[in-house]
Amino acid sequence: MRRPLLAALAPFVALAALAALAAANPTHASGAAGRSFATYYGCPSGYEFQVQGSAARCYRAASVVTTALNPCANVTIPVVNKSVGTFAQTDYGQGVKDMCVGEGVAGATALDRTCPIGYTEREVAGNDRCERTVPADIKAPSVPVSV
Repeated sequence: MRRPLLAALAPFVALAALAALAAANPTHASGAAGRSFATYYGCPSGYEFQVQGSAARCYRAASVVTTALNPCANVTIPVVNKSVGTFAQTDYGQGVKDMCVGEGVAGATALDRTCPIGYTEREVAGNDRCERTVPADIKAPSVPVSV
């Protein structure tokens, strides 16, 4: 319950931190009527604004992106409206590995299903999935914010 509350308060904390940073060290630009406006910087979408003392940073936590396995190779012959090739089989045989299974000239064929480039297969009971780890990232605040 604590995490959703912190997530809901994050924009307000970020604005308060920006105001505190600006008061300590503002950058001024001249306005049209001789007024001066402070220029503040925030984070791009997907990053969390963090402040420690007088230092600020944009932080994105590490995450895991998942996607489905590549489809099995099969073709539909339009004249007879029949599909030939291999078809997805969940938890094939006695294991938990999903396979592409089909009837060929030489008998039954079972081929491993593959993941898109950059992903690793994760075998689980039910539908397998492909996963890719996205590392944590830190950037300097660079998105201009008007206050």
